[in-house]
Amino acid sequence: MELFVYPTSRNIRQRYQEYQDSVLPKCMTMDEFEKRSVIVEGRRQIDDDKRVLLLKKAADFSKFDTLQIPRDYLSFLKSSKFLFGFFEELSLEFVDIDMIDKSDTYAEYSAHLQILKFLLQRYRDLLDKNGYYDRITLPEMYEINVDFLKRFSKITLYLDGYLNNFEFELFQKIAHLVTLVIVYQTNAFTEKMVKKFKELGLNLKSNHIYMIDLSNKKTLSSKKLPSSIKEIRYYTLGSRILQVGFVKKKVYDFLQAGIKPENIAVITPDEEFALFLDKFDKTNIFNFAAGFSYKKSDIYKRVSAFYRYLEEKSYENIYRLKRYFTDIEELDSYRHKKFDEADFDRLMMEFVFENDDEDEVLVYKNELFKFKRVEEELKGTKLKDVLYLFLERLKESRLDDKSGGKVTVIGLLETRLTKFEGVIVVDFNEETVPKKSSKDIFLNSNIRKSAGLPTLSDRENLQKNYYFKLFLNAKNIALCAVSNENEKISRFLDELPVDKLTKSDIDDKFTRDILFMQGRVFDNEAKSDLFLKYNFENFTFSATSFKVFLECKRRFFYQYIKKIREFNVPSYEVDEKMIGEKIHEVLHSLFSGTDYFDNEKVMYERLKRLLSDEKNPVFRFRLDIWLEKLKLFTQNEMKRFDEGYRFYKSELKLFGKIKGYKIQGSIDRIDTKNGDFILLDYKTGKINLTTSKTIQKATDFQMEFYYILAKQNRLEEISEVGFYDLNKADIIEEKMLKEKLGILEERFELLKGREHNFSMCEEIKYCRFCPYKILCKRDDI
Repeated sequence: MELFVYPTSRNIRQRYQEYQDSVLPKCMTMDEFEKRSVIVEGRRQIDDDKRVLLLKKAADFSKFDTLQIPRDYLSFLKSSKFLFGFFEELSLEFVDIDMIDKSDTYAEYSAHLQILKFLLQRYRDLLDKNGYYDRITLPEMYEINVDFLKRFSKITLYLDGYLNNFEFELFQKIAHLVTLVIVYQTNAFTEKMVKKFKELGLNLKSNHIYMIDLSNKKTLSSKKLPSSIKEIRYYTLGSRILQVGFVKKKVYDFLQAGIKPENIAVITPDEEFALFLDKFDKTNIFNFAAGFSYKKSDIYKRVSAFYRYLEEKSYENIYRLKRYFTDIEELDSYRHKKFDEADFDRLMMEFVFENDDEDEVLVYKNELFKFKRVEEELKGTKLKDVLYLFLERLKESRLDDKSGGKVTVIGLLETRLTKFEGVIVVDFNEETVPKKSSKDIFLNSNIRKSAGLPTLSDRENLQKNYYFKLFLNAKNIALCAVSNENEKISRFLDELPVDKLTKSDIDDKFTRDILFMQGRVFDNEAKSDLFLKYNFENFTFSATSFKVFLECKRRFFYQYIKKIREFNVPSYEVDEKMIGEKIHEVLHSLFSGTDYFDNEKVMYERLKRLLSDEKNPVFRFRLDIWLEKLKLFTQNEMKRFDEGYRFYKSELKLFGKIKGYKIQGSIDRIDTKNGDFILLDYKTGKINLTTSKTIQKATDFQMEFYYILAKQNRLEEISEVGFYDLNKADIIEEKMLKEKLGILEERFELLKGREHNFSMCEEIKYCRFCPYKILCKRDDI
């Protein structure tokens, strides 16, 4: 009997589809084959939970503190992933810690390496004592499972990627027992693996596919392949979520080009993007190869709501929990409880409802069962912390996709040995391509190279190899990246061999319309355009309402014409808006009855009294911080008073007109000097100044409103208009005042006429925190 070994289960399913009317060949994944090919006499393989507990026990020595890894179970659990990854890599590459120490020319890691060596030895001793083995100790104690391997007359192994030294040794030993043929494709990014074959006397050329008889160390066949990708088209968009519209458009284009939907793949370097695609997949065109994180389940959302409620009893968290439970008094009793095994099990079943999906319930119960392995370790821990740990484990579980769509959404690793005619890649940004590895946390690349460990460059070449082969087999390729001030397209685009690299244009508005409008029927107000008769001569604009009008006319319609008020959930939290309002109020009161101070101490003490009337302890703490900041303010004020500046008015409400339209404004502060007026706007947060590059897109005309209102109310001699930065006690002049006044008048021309289009905004960034986005059907943003 012949055995075929593939990298993934997907490869096997595809192979079986070719044998619908004949006897199915025997197939296995690489992972299963490796596990079944070895045995460890007299030992049991340790499970993931117990190995963490054993490593924690091994870390019980004083010098371990030097690594600055906390010993409590929750913190140690997170750190253990890095420790195990490091130890496993050393073991699988046959590298001893002492070899790394010798490679460390400047003794940069020496002290830590010796501690890690001691930790590893203690962990090995505990494995021995308890009769266990794991992936770290396997390479030094395994035996070949002869009985399993002798069942096969021939084994064909389809290799895609890199074999570590342990795997390479294992396959050579297997090749002595049974004929082992490796099918392998080379290219510019497989040099590290090609060198391994060269050590066996096999000289492989780049850009070939080989059948290698490892048993007799010879090549059976080879076929030359193209050395470059014919064409890649790439696109850029202003925001990540708009890529969903891009994906839908390219799927449509590929279908129009004659590609069957099952031959189209959407590659997600960051698999969380699949959640965006699922949100907008109203017609079930996608199938999600990796399924979904359990976070999507209703059960997870209930447990998470309960955890947040225990963490903080805010109005927001109360409302969130009340979505699922009408009576939360009983749940409130758990707020200060410690973990108890029996009580915990009973409590956790409260989050399972009768109509929950069977698969979701099964996964949940399995995780609860596995959680019992660590419950002994958690005695005495706060229930809230145990819930956090359980949620962290739960979200790692996966739920199968049941939608039945034909276009495949898949992660990069799952594309190994697969062929798709149409390939769409999203998130092709430097932050996600190449995907970062946590394995480099302990050592830099120079030491890794010297010690014979895979380097950052090796890992990147492995990813390039996967992308290259995926693109090489495709007829149509479309990549998309987010391009803005903070994100840029991946350098991989320039490093992959491509005959024709074409940048194609796609409009943000176009992809947004695909997202929110295509295939959906709403009432008139949910359409992109909304033409209504409205006379703006009856409306009085503030700088804020005019800013809303310029950014999103639809929001203006809801907020100022329909007068739909935002519902604010009551909250115990103190936000920046509350702080800003209090500071403005205090500074207004500061100058009551005087136009200047001649004593800095007197001025500061008055500020202190005005800020000390707040009873809320959190608010009080935040104001105390501001009191320290305002020392700079009082110092700056004294300098200005010495220079002849005097306080004139604050919170002065004025009315006026621009182009015949009514405006109003409340000026934070007006000072005078030598008969001139200085208009100031207090700022406790970030100040976004208009520049010559951004002026055409300006929407904030607050200082221009102040200027016009002051001029029209007999404050004509204005020498300065600016922002008073209270963080730095610095006055920043509005340098683009003249230019913005001209643009403001142009903007008011938009108000002419009796019919107006209260259209949805084109800039999707304005939707993210908009209280009306649900009305616009943009609540997925």
